[in-house]
Amino acid sequence: MKNPVFLLILVLLLGACAPDLSDKSWEVDVLTPIAHTSLEISDITGDSLIDVSSDSLLLLVRSQKVYEFTLDDLVDPFSTTFENTAKLQTLDLGTRKIDYAISLGQLAAQQGPPFGNIIVANHGNNLPFPAISIGSPINYSINANQFFQSITLLDGWLVFELRNELPIDLINFEYDLINQQSQTLVTSGIIPLIPANGVAKDSTQLNNMTVLEGTLTAELKNLESPGSGGVAVPIDTSDQLKIQVTVKDLNPFEATAIFPAQDLIDYTEEVLFETDFELSRIVVDTGVLYMQAISTVEEPVILEYEIPSATKANQNLLLAGTLPSSPPNGTSLYNDSKNIRDYSVNLNGINFDPNVKNTFFAQLRARIDSSGNMVFISLEDSIYLTTGIQGLMPSKIEGWLGRDTISTDDEQLPLFLFEDIDGGSFDLAAARIRMELINHFGADMQFVLTDVRTENQASGQMASMNWTGLGQALDLPSALDDAPNFQPVAHSESWQLDESNSNLNELFNIQPDRLIYDLDLFINPSGIANPNGFAYRHHPIEAWMHVEIPLLLSLDGLLLIDTSDFRYSDIDPNDRLIGGTLRLFADNFMPIEAEVDLIAIDSLGTPLDTLLGTEKIQAALLNADDRVESSLRTVIEYPLDGQAIEQLKKADRMVFKGRYSTQDRPKRIPLYEYYRTELKLSGAFQFRIH
Repeated sequence: MKNPVFLLILVLLLGACAPDLSDKSWEVDVLTPIAHTSLEISDITGDSLIDVSSDSLLLLVRSQKVYEFTLDDLVDPFSTTFENTAKLQTLDLGTRKIDYAISLGQLAAQQGPPFGNIIVANHGNNLPFPAISIGSPINYSINANQFFQSITLLDGWLVFELRNELPIDLINFEYDLINQQSQTLVTSGIIPLIPANGVAKDSTQLNNMTVLEGTLTAELKNLESPGSGGVAVPIDTSDQLKIQVTVKDLNPFEATAIFPAQDLIDYTEEVLFETDFELSRIVVDTGVLYMQAISTVEEPVILEYEIPSATKANQNLLLAGTLPSSPPNGTSLYNDSKNIRDYSVNLNGINFDPNVKNTFFAQLRARIDSSGNMVFISLEDSIYLTTGIQGLMPSKIEGWLGRDTISTDDEQLPLFLFEDIDGGSFDLAAARIRMELINHFGADMQFVLTDVRTENQASGQMASMNWTGLGQALDLPSALDDAPNFQPVAHSESWQLDESNSNLNELFNIQPDRLIYDLDLFINPSGIANPNGFAYRHHPIEAWMHVEIPLLLSLDGLLLIDTSDFRYSDIDPNDRLIGGTLRLFADNFMPIEAEVDLIAIDSLGTPLDTLLGTEKIQAALLNADDRVESSLRTVIEYPLDGQAIEQLKKADRMVFKGRYSTQDRPKRIPLYEYYRTELKLSGAFQFRIH
């Protein structure tokens, strides 16, 4: 807004009857308000660090965590990999049966006339049956191609079962079983007697890499009968000698066959959860279970990687999938993984024995379902498996946490008590610290604090703590486990530090921005094993420093700073300013004198010009209770020359930098919530009319 005095002068000048003034210049003094701000004593530190006592005395307060020991410091991420090249342990081809028969009519035809004709002619009659013998071998083709094309056997059994429906005994049944394509002999045998209307069996073990082809020739080399001994017996040419060939209990080395559903791999292994503790259970926070597989098996393979020790919602941890069938002479691939967060893992071993610790077990299974396809599978076929756990970190561990000492030397962390103070120094009185130790672990703890130092990194000053508790054992009993709510019930202990037992004032008077300490943390210092111990990942052991400092200060060059927006065009829109003075009206509600500098900065925060005051802001007067009742005004002038005006034209903001000091005060001054210095900046400017 334009200055009303300036406008009034313009109206008077322009409205008056006067000679032509176009070639004249006039200078006018105008007082213009520019900025208003306040420097408050609470600006010594952030608002969140200031509290007020019942009598309005300011307290510098701060709660800061200075130490933390987590489950991550105690347990390393767990990863384990199992690489297996699993040959097929067994191949099951099931039991295969092939049936064929020889009728009485076929035997008669093989005998030829006159006997054969007599038998055929008396079909349906009773007739004494004479002794007979086949004259030459009889070959029968046995086709097993619906089951297999070729089998190489490590072991197995071939069983001949002969059911004689003829009315006469059969004797000396001699046979050969031959692979039709290769003409290799599989087995041979003689069955001495097959009684009339009876059954006889013969079995042969097939081992030592016996080869069976899908097409076989059964050669009947000899078959005799003593006949009916002159007794008439019924003649029925459809009566048969039924032959059943059974291959069973086959243990093939390889086969081209239609395989029934079967297990190929099934084994269990125990896994050690590597730790120095004696743990009975963990709950997983992060981690991945994975399985990678390569197969040469020409059937789909169903894979299951299960950890029965790990459960979630009463379900075992399971990774299951199907490994595709491999192409002939090729391989197939499979990859899968699973996030195992929130799984509870029992570490009592395969038998869940409470005396076993740090051990879980895993099971790997591979099986095929019958596809009905003729495929080649060999015991030389393999499934190459990589299984394991990656990056497991527990959210909770249960068990004996061991006995250990954790030493921390020269631990450094920032302090945030004085970060808003921009310079100077002061003397603090009656500082107090409550040091609080909080134990969230299910184990007794003991702290020994051996050294504490504070440092002002800018000034290089350091101070060392003197405290009666240094080097002493500070006991911290175990927390309790609120297992249903999956959280601990912490145990905490506190120790008070003040000027009666320490030199806290010396530590804080240097305005430290860094804390440095050495300490030892003893876990289960008694060494007595507690199997019911525990630790939660997100509930650490903590040390807190709760600071309370009444602001009874002796100051020396303490800076309080505030910034106000500034636009030159608001005071000189027509660019006619030729000189003048900036006037700072300072109403001081503090019993402290100060010097205030004005710093013009541009939009990037770069200082353009610093205007130094001609005198100090006077301290307000104290009453009998050492409190300020009313403010004291001081007016400070900052002359402007042409160079200063040019810098102001570039300014974006105006910084008010107050430097306070109590050097003239004989004692420390209590500082109250309402203490401040109100600043009003105005300009007494000279403008050129034309």
